[in-house]
Amino acid sequence: MKKIPYKSLAEDRATGEFTVKKSRFIGDLFLVHDEEEATEALKIVQQEHRDATHICYAYILNEDVEKMKSSDNGEPQGTAGAPILNALQKNELTNVLATVTRYFGGIKLGAGGLIRAYGKGVTVAIEEANLAIYDFFTVAQIKVSYSDHDAVKYFLKQNEIPILDEQFSEVVTLQIQLKKSEADNFNNQLANRFNGRYALTVIAERILPTLIS
Repeated sequence: MKKIPYKSLAEDRATGEFTVKKSRFIGDLFLVHDEEEATEALKIVQQEHRDATHICYAYILNEDVEKMKSSDNGEPQGTAGAPILNALQKNELTNVLATVTRYFGGIKLGAGGLIRAYGKGVTVAIEEANLAIYDFFTVAQIKVSYSDHDAVKYFLKQNEIPILDEQFSEVVTLQIQLKKSEADNFNNQLANRFNGRYALTVIAERILPTLIS
């Protein structure tokens, strides 16, 4: 079963880079949802950096069973893929492919230096990324009378609940979105405030991102 909520990228890709002892390291993060997307994202990096010495990677996928994979891509065993994976785990990121591309600068870094560099490749990309918490959201419609319209809108504003759509006919129909975990409490507050003078209907449930400030 998928773990909800989870932390991931709020965008398709983020990139950061640095140089250590003349070796250039480029870290890339990709938002992916399955192994096929991870493979396609890896191909993009491989095409962009055909002359690179190494392109090492790791990913964590939030599927029915959590999946993890890493690759040293020719670097000494345990010095590249593992620290990339550890950096993802330390930052609690999932549904993310992390690649770290190395252009060798002529000076060997040693095992410890490689481990630090490949872990830093993920960190510098995270520093450039917009991150988000993905959670279940409920999309619902509220039908209210014209006389209660302004009061309901003010109530929604107070509770920081966005209005997605607003339609006017015999009554006013407001389409709203809120976290599923908060829906029951919201409905109770609405009932207490307006004494049942409304009709609330759930339209859909979605997994959506909320930006981490």
